[in-house]
Amino acid sequence: MVVLFSLYNCGNTKKTVSEIELVQNPPFSIVESYSQDWVAGTPEGGSGTKVYVKLESIPSEVDLLEVYFKDRVAQLKIRPVNSSQYVGYFMNQTIRPDIIMDSDPIKEAANNPPKKLPFNLQEGEAVIRYLNKGTIQYYKIENLESKEILAYPSSNPKGDN
Repeated sequence: MVVLFSLYNCGNTKKTVSEIELVQNPPFSIVESYSQDWVAGTPEGGSGTKVYVKLESIPSEVDLLEVYFKDRVAQLKIRPVNSSQYVGYFMNQTIRPDIIMDSDPIKEAANNPPKKLPFNLQEGEAVIRYLNKGTIQYYKIENLESKEILAYPSSNPKGDN
């Protein structure tokens, strides 16, 4: 009975890391890719990391969706200045806003555990998730350059110039 139950559960599992195939030759060319940490000029402005991916010869049936970087995932967005460059925004947060902290353990039980990414990424690696002719595919960038931190200047409040 135990063997039958365990075999039944094997078919119900989601894709594991080993089942996700990485595409070796994507239908686009990456011209440049890098990550850059940033920090705002004020404490409430926050900090984070941006991952930039500049593409060349991207077919119309390809749509970039997300980028996996370090232990996080972010949506890839087209930069308004350059339609061939995509960026993923990763905000640093000391406290997750979706965590319920309460003295009532029943309320805290509603918290969802953090999701484990389907990739074990090393320093300088990222994975792009994209849609190609209706099929989800993944491509690993292995030599992601890390640029110098970008410190945005603080500005004076209006009228204090």
